[in-house]
Amino acid sequence: MNSHEELTPADYNKLAAEFPGIEPPPVDSLTVSAIVKSQEQKNVAIPGGYRAKKVSLIAVGLHPGDCLEVVVGKNRFTLKDGENEKSFKVDNEERAVPVACFLNFDLDSSPVFSHDVVLNLEIYCECSTSLIAQWQLKTFNAIKDK
Repeated sequence: MNSHEELTPADYNKLAAEFPGIEPPPVDSLTVSAIVKSQEQKNVAIPGGYRAKKVSLIAVGLHPGDCLEVVVGKNRFTLKDGENEKSFKVDNEERAVPVACFLNFDLDSSPVFSHDVVLNLEIYCECSTSLIAQWQLKTFNAIKDK
């Protein structure tokens, strides 16, 4: 092997048998979960070297007449009772995805004057090429030094 660029994650099992102690490659993808309550804003952390690709969410606790205004990254939409799930692509956010949700309810049709709605998010993330390149270089140097 002449260059770190020749290494691929598929080579790991063979290399690990020959060079015990080398680190496994980063996983191709992972999912980050978060819960956001109505009237709350937060930044959902994305692990280093990963990019957010897709979000799936569900709102729990919506009553008839409720509207939950949701902002995830650059995406804005409204969820209502009976329409409380959504999946969509995001813009390769790194480090964090900002999330906010605000409950609006109709005093005449909502059975409860004040209540919480919980937004459960799953953010699907993919490994960046730079993280793979870091693993390739580190692994190549570890093999070269043995």
